[in-house]
Amino acid sequence: MSVLAVGFPDGESDRIVCDAGSYAASTDQSLIVAHIVPESSFARRQQSYAAFDTWDGEYSLTQAQDRAALIARTVATEALRGMSVAYRCVGRIGSLQREIQRLAREYDCEHLFMPRLRRPWYRRFSSDPLDVLSRSFSGPITTRPVSSSSLPE
Repeated sequence: MSVLAVGFPDGESDRIVCDAGSYAASTDQSLIVAHIVPESSFARRQQSYAAFDTWDGEYSLTQAQDRAALIARTVATEALRGMSVAYRCVGRIGSLQREIQRLAREYDCEHLFMPRLRRPWYRRFSSDPLDVLSRSFSGPITTRPVSSSSLPE
């Protein structure tokens, strides 16, 4: 069994990853730290690279996942400093809900730690990723509020 922590390079996610690390260490489980990049952000980055005349390659899905995994590693390194816990960092591209569900199945995660977005009043009428996850994830979900302005688009 594993614990899944979703982190963003926002300075606020360190606390949720630290909480997940403490929980994983106390229950003798491995920790998966993930950074998930929305498909729209990936597409924008592809377009921006294509606009460079000197760029003769492409920004591939594998490159984007590797970059996201590096971000997860950066968050984990900061948040888990001094903590004795085994962890793995992964990067994914896609919908937050879908990728969390996939990671939870892939790594047999029994507990999810993730930031809870502080949603502006006008977005409170659309579906909340946490509501969708709570209906599909069978284990406990621990959240901490973060400002939506600090998260990737």
